[in-house]
Amino acid sequence: MKNKGHHLYTTLFYLSIICITAIFLFTTKTQEVYAADVISSGTCGSKVTWTLDGDGLLTVSGTGSMSNYSYSSNNLTPWNNYAASIFSVKIDDGVTSIGKYAFYNCYNILNVDISESVTSIGDGAFNGCNSLNSINIPEGITKIGDATFRYCYDLSKIVIPNGLTNI
Repeated sequence: MKNKGHHLYTTLFYLSIICITAIFLFTTKTQEVYAADVISSGTCGSKVTWTLDGDGLLTVSGTGSMSNYSYSSNNLTPWNNYAASIFSVKIDDGVTSIGKYAFYNCYNILNVDISESVTSIGDGAFNGCNSLNSINIPEGITKIGDATFRYCYDLSKIVIPNGLTNI
């Protein structure tokens, strides 16, 4: 009888270890899967949306123009509360313009990927993006607004397309 009790305790002990290990593995795997999950999202144009993921990537997608914004508190971007968490921006194919002051004071942006579908960049769009160090402007862009790169202190290289008619 003593042996059966010892065997029961040993079996329960090993089952407990297996359960704890399974819980640990499940929890660890879940954290890896959700590392770049969406932190926030919304709209930034009539047919344009945005998402910010856990890696600091702000993606703008959809079709048409982004909304225009302001540097004053009455018309800030919908991602304004996350400005310090944005490290890179990707404007997907289908978006045709980057709105005024779209990334104003997003001072941690390091790089921007602009799709070929974009034809204009609004006034002050990257104003205050002091960590931005280089940007390639796609060939399709014909207009860059006033003060677009103002206070971009680290901007050391900008490639401007031949078709640019208004800057």
